[in-house]
Amino acid sequence: MKRVLLLLALLISSMTLSAQQIRELREGEDQTKVLYKYPGFVAGQVILNNGTRTQGLLNYNLYTKTIQFKNNDGTVMDIADPSQVSYVDMVDRRFVWRGSKWFEILGDYGDMSITCISYLTAKNEAHSAGDYGGQSIASGSHRVRNYDEATGQFVLSSNQLFVFEEHYEYYVVRKNKFYRANTIKSLEKPFAKNKAELREYVTSNKLNLNELTDIKILLQHAVEAKW
Repeated sequence: MKRVLLLLALLISSMTLSAQQIRELREGEDQTKVLYKYPGFVAGQVILNNGTRTQGLLNYNLYTKTIQFKNNDGTVMDIADPSQVSYVDMVDRRFVWRGSKWFEILGDYGDMSITCISYLTAKNEAHSAGDYGGQSIASGSHRVRNYDEATGQFVLSSNQLFVFEEHYEYYVVRKNKFYRANTIKSLEKPFAKNKAELREYVTSNKLNLNELTDIKILLQHAVEAKW
C-alpha cells in the first residue's frame, strides 16, 4: 500500500512539474533567451508622462521584473524612475507601470483590458548549490549572488545549471483599476452589477481564471452581454 501511495505521489508531482513552464540556464548559453521576454534587445520607445519620447534597445527582464536599456558598451540599465513613464512600447507589446510593477497589456475588450505580470523564480541550482546563497525578493523568488546587474547575466562555471520557473499573474483593468483575475471573488468588483451572472457563467462553462484563454472568453462574453 505504501508503495502504491508513493508511486501516486510521484505521478502527481510529475504532472504538476510538467504543467509548469521551466527554463534552464547553463554556462555558455545565450542568457538573454532564458532571462528575458525577447531573445534579444529590441528597438523600442519609452514615453514619459510629459510626452517626451526616448528610443533605444529595450527588453523586459523576467528575473528582475524590470524593463532595461542596453547601452552601446553592452551594459544594461533599469529604467530609472518608472513612475515618470506613461508607457513603454516593444515590438507588438505595451507595458505600463502601476504601483510598483510593470504590467504587459495583452488585449482590449470594450472598456476593459487584460494585463499580465510575468516573471521567473530560481527553482533550484542543480550543481554547486552550496556556492550560491539567496536574498529573498518579491513573490517568493530568490536573487542569486552571482547575478551581474551591469550585464543582466549570471556568471556560471561549466558544471552549473540553474532552473527557473515561469509565473504569470493576470489582471483585468477597468476604469483604470487593476483586478487580479484568479478567482470569481476577485472579479466581482469590476463586474459589481453582474455578480450573479459572472458566477453562473464561470461555473457553468468551467472556466479556469488562472488561464489566459479562459479569461479572454469571459471578457468577450462580458462585452457581448453588456455587463
